[in-house]
Amino acid sequence: MPCTQGNSANPPGNRRTTAAVARPGPPTETAADVRRAEHPMIGAIDFHALFDLAPDPILVFNGDGDYVDANQAAVQVTGYPREELLGMRMGDLTVPEDRAESEARLALLREVGRQRKEWTLLCKDGSTVPVDGHAVRLGEDRFCAVIRDISERV
Repeated sequence: MPCTQGNSANPPGNRRTTAAVARPGPPTETAADVRRAEHPMIGAIDFHALFDLAPDPILVFNGDGDYVDANQAAVQVTGYPREELLGMRMGDLTVPEDRAESEARLALLREVGRQRKEWTLLCKDGSTVPVDGHAVRLGEDRFCAVIRDISERV
């Protein structure tokens, strides 16, 4: 909001101070209202659509490692239908030799709330995909992992 100051009313040597006067907008205007006015699509974002349309696989899981949500990219990369993924645990998508480490990573994630790790994703057809995974705590018992296929780097 623009402000005006009256410096001509306060000549040098005068100890009187001049206050800035704000020109307020509507009394109910908030920062969110200003953002929506500047960017009209903010109020219309469908976050579930963003989740489903994200190009990278996103898996949401609880503190026990049970998957509770998965986006379409996760379905495509793993080869499992969404309904089947939601009945699985983190270890089910981890190659057998890395499952113990997967449990340790989950315990650390519960403790610190954020983690990044490269690991090998096990797909439904038995194939494997090297991935870079970023996991964060979403809430008390919810975590989200965004994984990226790094086959071209390996």
